[in-house]
Parts: sequence; structure tokens; C-alpha cells
Amino acid sequence: MVYRKIDGVPVREAGAGAPDANAQEHRAPIPARDSLPDDTMAQRRRQAPAGEPLPITFRWIAKLPRSVQPLALLRQYPRIANMMAGTWPDPASYRAYLHDLLTDRRGNRKGFPPEIVQELLALRVHYELLHPAMLDVYSEVDKRG
Repeated sequence: MVYRKIDGVPVREAGAGAPDANAQEHRAPIPARDSLPDDTMAQRRRQAPAGEPLPITFRWIAKLPRSVQPLALLRQYPRIANMMAGTWPDPASYRAYLHDLLTDRRGNRKGFPPEIVQELLALRVHYELLHPAMLDVYSEVDKRG
């Protein structure tokens, strides 16, 4: 396991660096996707997302300006930080995911702690500065035509 310090707090980075001393030296090869039965593939799709920060998440956060790095989110909700890092390159996916995080459509969610909400809002502002929403100039033409 590799540990990194984020904001002075050590955080374990799973799956990076040298293998554990306790890890198996010879792992079974991962079978090709085509050779797996359909029910095995369905089970893999239903598995829970990683509950620990992934290496891609650490790289994503390191590239962000310090003022918008979601360090509390990383510590308290690493699964969400992983999803945000994964969707960051795709504006439509990132905006949709962030909107879902900030909107209670079911009416029974307790919401995030205030520091997490502040980080999410800061990320949204930063993202919109980097990726301004494109105006659809043809939408007005379609309405008139």
C-alpha cells in the first residue's frame, strides 16, 4: 500500500506502488471478457464502486488549484471523489453527476455536511470557468423555422 499526505492527513492510495508483502506473488490471470458467462459479467457490473480513493482521483485532485481541491470529500466520500475524477473529462457526464449530487429528487435525503457542499459548489464554479456551457445557436433557428 502507498500512503500520501493530503492536507497533512495520510490517505491510503489503493492499488498503487509496490505490492504488499502479504499479497500473493502469483495471481490468477484475469479471463477475457468474452470468455466469461453472462451472469458473471452482470455480477461485475453490479459490484459496488471503489470505496477507497483511486490513483486517478489523486492525480485529478493534484491538478486542481488548491482553493478547489475537495479534500474533505476525498476523506469522507472517496467513492464520490472517484466518480468525479472519472467524469471530469466529459462535461455532460460531470455536470449531470454533480447536479445529481446537489439535487434531492427523492425528497428524503439528509444531504451532505456543509464543508462538502462548499467543496462541491467551488468545484462547480471552477468547472464552469474551464468548460463554459456552449450556447446552442441553432435552437433559436429551429423555433422560428
